[in-house]
Formats: sequence, structure tokens, C-alpha cells
Amino acid sequence: MSSVAELTWPDVLRSRLATHRLTDPAAPGELVRVVGDVCGIHAQVMVSAELSLGLRVEGAMRSTVQAALWTERSLVKTYGLRGTVHLFPANELGLWLTALRALPPPDRNARGRLEALGLTQRDAGRIRDEIAAAVEGRRLTLPELEAAVGERLGSHVTVRRGSAFGSGWSLVRSFVGEA
Repeated sequence: MSSVAELTWPDVLRSRLATHRLTDPAAPGELVRVVGDVCGIHAQVMVSAELSLGLRVEGAMRSTVQAALWTERSLVKTYGLRGTVHLFPANELGLWLTALRALPPPDRNARGRLEALGLTQRDAGRIRDEIAAAVEGRRLTLPELEAAVGERLGSHVTVRRGSAFGSGWSLVRSFVGEA
């Protein structure tokens, strides 16, 4: 007869903190493994991801994360969980994209969201289509993408609106995750 382990809430919390490497940082060479173990690091604001990994990996600094992204290419920065930017291990990118695409799409174009943006369903579709057309066969930074879509649809899609992480989001940036 097998026994079932009984856990208290403090046991569960201790285990989660340890798994997320918040009680005992990982060794310096384990940055990519830690990103995978925690199912991605939120990177909507890049300095947040750098700080998060600095807490989780012994000796990790901004330059460590930047090297993993842009030199070693062992990490990728892309839209992931919750439709926000995350870092993922490069060798897991296919797995994450497949899993995310298997989920039913959220109703991102709910009437309230489109009304708040001053758009119709047709407008949103045109922005998504132009984003896709702009990146076909080339890599663009977000500012380059905004400029390319702005050339096609007009500068009103590049104007920053509202408040998002200390600045604002253009209509282009509002639809990049969907596109």
C-alpha cells in the first residue's frame, strides 16, 4: 500500500520558493536552466527580468542576461504567457509556441477594448495584417515596426496613448502579440 505525503502550506511555500531559486541561488552557469524551471521570466520591462535573474542565479548581472540573449542566443525574448513579453530558453521556444497556440485565443478584441482604443474590428484586423506584412522576410525592432506600419496606415497608429510602464503604447504595439 502506498502512502500519500501530507504537506502543510508552509511546506508548499518553501518548496515553491526553492524551485524558483529564491532561497538558494543557482550556480552561475545555470541561468538558462533557471529560466526554464520557472516557465519563463517576465520581461515586459527588461530591467525587471535582469533583476529577477540576478536574484535567482549567483553572480548574474545585466551583462549576463544580455549575453545570453544577444551573443550566445541561449535565451529568446518573445510574447508568451498572458500575451506579455517573457524570456524563454531558446531550446524550448518551439515547445512554448506550440503550447500557446494550442490554447483557445482570448477575446482580445472584446468590444470594450476596441472602444477604448477607438477602433473597429476591421481597424484591428488591418493593423494586424500590416504588422504581418511589415515583418515578412525581415527582422525589425519595435520602433522600426511602428514606422513601417505607420507608413502604410498613417502616423496615428504610432502615437503613444495612455499609460503603459511609464510611457504609452501605440496602436501598433497594442496588436503585436496578436499579429
